Amino acid sequence: MRTIYSLLVFMLLYSALAAQTPGKPGIPTGINGLCQKSGSTDYQTIGTENATSYQWQLFPENAGSIAGSAKSSRISWNPEFYGEAKVCVKGINNNVSGETSDTLYITIHALPSGPGQISGNSRICKGMQEDVYLIEPTENTDSYTWHISPSYAGTAIANNTKLIVNWNPEFRGLAQIFVFGNNICGEGDQSPIKNIDIVTVPTKPSPALGPNTICQGKDTTVFLTTSSLYATSYHWIVVPSNAAEVTTADTAAIFTWNPDFTDTAHIQLQSVNECGTSEVTDWRTIKVRTIPASPLVSPDIQTLCQNESSSTYSASLVKDAMIYTWTILPAEAGTIAGEFSLGTVVWNAAFTGNAYISVYASNNCGQGPNSNIAAITRFSLPKQPTPPFGADHICAGAENVIYSTYKSDFSSSYTWSISPFNAGTITNTDTTAIFNIGREYVGFVRTKTQLPFLQIPTMVLLTILSILVFRGFRTKS
Repeated sequence: MRTIYSLLVFMLLYSALAAQTPGKPGIPTGINGLCQKSGSTDYQTIGTENATSYQWQLFPENAGSIAGSAKSSRISWNPEFYGEAKVCVKGINNNVSGETSDTLYITIHALPSGPGQISGNSRICKGMQEDVYLIEPTENTDSYTWHISPSYAGTAIANNTKLIVNWNPEFRGLAQIFVFGNNICGEGDQSPIKNIDIVTVPTKPSPALGPNTICQGKDTTVFLTTSSLYATSYHWIVVPSNAAEVTTADTAAIFTWNPDFTDTAHIQLQSVNECGTSEVTDWRTIKVRTIPASPLVSPDIQTLCQNESSSTYSASLVKDAMIYTWTILPAEAGTIAGEFSLGTVVWNAAFTGNAYISVYASNNCGQGPNSNIAAITRFSLPKQPTPPFGADHICAGAENVIYSTYKSDFSSSYTWSISPFNAGTITNTDTTAIFNIGREYVGFVRTKTQLPFLQIPTMVLLTILSILVFRGFRTKS
C-alpha cells in the first residue's frame, strides 16, 4: 500500500515539473555572412513555451562575446577572428533549462592581411627613368592598391604585387610608397611605408680645415670638412702622393705623414655618392717644416780696433728658419742684436781682447744646432807717441838728418810725414826717420809722427835756416 502511494506522488510531481520546463526555441535568425571587424550584430529567436528567459551561446569562445537574456541578443565580434561561428539559444524557467535550439552557422570573411615590407631601392638618383617595387602575396587578398606620395614624384603602374614607377626627372627629395590588399570585405591593413630618397650628385664640400704647417716626423694630422648635401663619402686628394697616406672617416681624414717628407703638400677633396662626384675644392697648402740646420757665421775670424763701436755679422740662410738667435761671449764684450740673419754687436768701449759669436736658427718645430763660432779680436788703440826730437835748425840741402820718438804702448808701427811735402823727403824706420832737405827750399818745415788709427798726430815745428850757395865753396849764414 505504501509503494502505491509513493509512486502516485512521484507521478504527480513529474507532471507538475514537465508542465513548467521550457520547450525548444526556434533557430536564431540574423546575418550569417559577415566580414572581419564588423563590430557587432543582433540575433533573434521566436522563443518557446514555458520560457521566462533565454540563455544565448556563441562558439568558439574567441569569436567574440554574446549578450542577451530575452528573445534577442547582440554579438560583439573579436576583430581578429575570422572563420565559422555558431550561435544557439535555450529557454530558462526557474533555473530549469529547456532544450537547446538548432544552431545558426555564421561565416566571418577575413580581411586581406597587411602586406609586409616593400622591396626595392630606397635611394635613387634624380633623373632615373624607371624603378620596380615588390611585395610578397598576402592571404585573403584578391587585388592590391598602390599609392605614391607626393603624386607628382612619378607615375605608378600597378601589377598585382608589383609596382613600376616612372620617376619625374625633375623631382628631388623624399617620396613614399605604400600598398594594401583588397577583397569582398574591403581594404586590409596598409603596408609599412617605403621611403625613397631621390638625390642628385652631392654638393661641393668646404675646403679642408686643419693646420697650415706641421713639423717633419709628426705621425698624424686630422683634417675636417663640413657635411655636403647628398654625400655618402668623401674623396681626399694629397699631392704629391708620397707626402702622406689618407684614412677617411665620414667628414674627417687622418693623414699619416711620410717621415722623410719635407716640402709643401697640397690637399683637396670632393663629395661622393652613387650618383657621382662633386666638384673638387680649392687646394689647401700644408708646409711640412724641418728643424733648421746649423747656419754659418761670416766672417768667422776678424780683428777690430777699440775705436770701432759696432760691427755686423751675417749668418747663412737655412731652410725653414723663422728666428735667428745670436750670442756673444764674454758678456762684458758688448751686446748683440739680431735682425733675422744679421747680428750687430755694440761693443763695450773699454773691452779689448777676444770675443766669440755664434747663432742658431729655430722655428715652431724646435731649435737647430749652433753655428760655427766666429772669433773676434779687438785691439787696444796705441798710446799717443812723444813729439819727435832732433835738430831744429838745418841747412838747405842737408841729408840724412835723423829724428826720433819713443816707443808707444800698443804700437806696431809708426807713420812719419813732412809738411810742406815739397820741403824734402822723409824715410820711416820705426821710431826713427831720416830727413833729406831740398837744396832750393828755404823756410819752415813741420815734421810729424803718428800711429796707425791715432786720430790726432803729434807734430813738431822745425826752423829751416836760409842757405847761400857760392861757387866753389859753401858759406853758412
